[in-house]
Amino acid sequence: MGSPRGLYLLNMAQILLGIFLSLTAAASDTSTVNRYIREATEWMDSKPDSSLYLAETALELSRRIGYLEGEAQALSRQGIALHVTGRSEGFDQLTAAKDLFQKIGNEVQYAWTVLNLANLHVDKGDYVTGTELLQSALETFTRLGLTQGMSGALLNLGEIRMTLGQLDEAMDLAQRSLALYESLEHPRGRSLALSLIGTLHVRQGQPKTAIPLLNEALKIAESRQDYRMMGSVTELLGMANEQIGNYELALSRFRESLELRNLIDDRISRVDSYTGIARILFRMGSTADALDIATQAFEESSAQNLPKSKAESARLLYEIHKASGDLPTALRYLEMYQSINSELLSAEKATAIANLEAVAELQRKKEQIRLLESERLLERILLASAIGLLALTIGFVVYAMRERKRVICLANKLKEVGAQKDRILSIVSHDLRGPLASLSAVIELLDMEMLSPDDWKELKPSLIRQFNGTDETLQDLLTWAKSQFEGADPRIQSTSLRDAVDVSEELLDVVARQKGVVIANHVGRDAMVMCDRSHLLAIVRNLVANAVKFSQPGQTVTIQDGITDGMRILSVRDEGVGMSPERRDNLFDGAGHTTLGTSGESGSGLGLVFVRDLVQRNGGRISVESTEGKGSVFTVALPMG
Repeated sequence: MGSPRGLYLLNMAQILLGIFLSLTAAASDTSTVNRYIREATEWMDSKPDSSLYLAETALELSRRIGYLEGEAQALSRQGIALHVTGRSEGFDQLTAAKDLFQKIGNEVQYAWTVLNLANLHVDKGDYVTGTELLQSALETFTRLGLTQGMSGALLNLGEIRMTLGQLDEAMDLAQRSLALYESLEHPRGRSLALSLIGTLHVRQGQPKTAIPLLNEALKIAESRQDYRMMGSVTELLGMANEQIGNYELALSRFRESLELRNLIDDRISRVDSYTGIARILFRMGSTADALDIATQAFEESSAQNLPKSKAESARLLYEIHKASGDLPTALRYLEMYQSINSELLSAEKATAIANLEAVAELQRKKEQIRLLESERLLERILLASAIGLLALTIGFVVYAMRERKRVICLANKLKEVGAQKDRILSIVSHDLRGPLASLSAVIELLDMEMLSPDDWKELKPSLIRQFNGTDETLQDLLTWAKSQFEGADPRIQSTSLRDAVDVSEELLDVVARQKGVVIANHVGRDAMVMCDRSHLLAIVRNLVANAVKFSQPGQTVTIQDGITDGMRILSVRDEGVGMSPERRDNLFDGAGHTTLGTSGESGSGLGLVFVRDLVQRNGGRISVESTEGKGSVFTVALPMG
């Protein structure tokens, strides 16, 4: 038997060997996770299914060994891969990755994950959230001096500007992004920027300028075997050749883009390829083939909840059915197009307002920094001044502080005026676009050579009602907007609540019928309230439109009145999706929360904030009761007339 000291040394050696082997195994596992993540990133554009498998494997291994950095990276790659393959939207995985990066203090990867989350929101038509996230990522990249991140954020902001129709601003952002990518000698980024610039030239009707840029972008993508980028650029080349009138080459390009997207199972982008192929076939006279492919595009965009693609395919199906003489089906697709497009435009308008507010906030911060720097300069002057100049210096400081206070006061007033202007524009856009969309849906079918006398007789009353209702809405909104600019108080008078509900029901009839939602109006003929009539119309219109938006086909929106505590009560009840307690409690906080409707309708999230403001200005109050999955009841109390 060995000595006690010998046994002790032997035990210590065994323990140290175990620790060494454990650390070696952990290091090996960590390296394996990192390798999987690198390969998942490299294969995202060419083999997204393999990328998803590698990300899931890395995630499982990271969690088993407690490697938080690897877990966050794997969640990020998994979220992106799930999105591009159409298996899910990927929001949950990217959000979890963002939270983990924030927890471990990795600012760089946190900013990249925020940028990827922004892209998912933009793909779903939520431009407000997408813009906010991109601006946040850009600020972080700029502060950290990360040129590649700045390039990506600028490029994506340029794509949103293009969607908003702000083509000059989009071109400036794309060119700035291209310059940064070229300084980095970053091939993929350069091809992305060239692609966006080419797209902008296509949007501006300059296909011959766009084609060389797009060919250059395609060449870079081919050299990298970047199938995702190749599919996008070949689709754009199809659009450019379509503008020139070279339909044969355009059709070839669109089909090539579909093959590339099928190769990597890009279920989201291939919808656009289907739409392009169907559009060219329709132009070339192959109506039957065009109808089959356009229907496939519509069904896939509906299944994947892609509002922009769904609107484009619905518009194409309207044109095909109209050309075939199938007017009822044509009208149905036109109403769908108008409804979806109206919601998208509302969201884009809200994004424009968000951009303006962000610019104003940035200018305010710059002004605060300038004032702080001025104050520090004054402090140094005071410390260096002679005692004999103390009184003069103090007088100067007092004067400077007064001037600063005056400038800040003026800036706040200007900000209030700007906010008031944006608010008025939002209300007009929010309340008028729906009626105009419904009216347009009827007008576009008034081709007298295609309508029989019976068809015209049936459509004419609907057209007259739509026109009169839209005209009345426009006059009310203009009167209201004028009173806001002039600072006038509401014009309180005895107003029929039933008449306001009837007007709203008439204006929303097309959208409700399209969704299969019934509006049940049980408001009494003698129900009168004391309020501004134009305000009342806006209140009712918004509440009923929201109820329809969040209802499922076959459900009913019920409108009733009553009397409580000397106040006239209006309740709008739906049987739709309802909301969580947290969502309900924050509904009127002014943050402009956006929620998609049951048919993928997006919105600015501002309507209910306006309703609350109008109700309060008329001496009333508003409340809401809601249960997830069982619907909501909005109740407005106004003084009795």
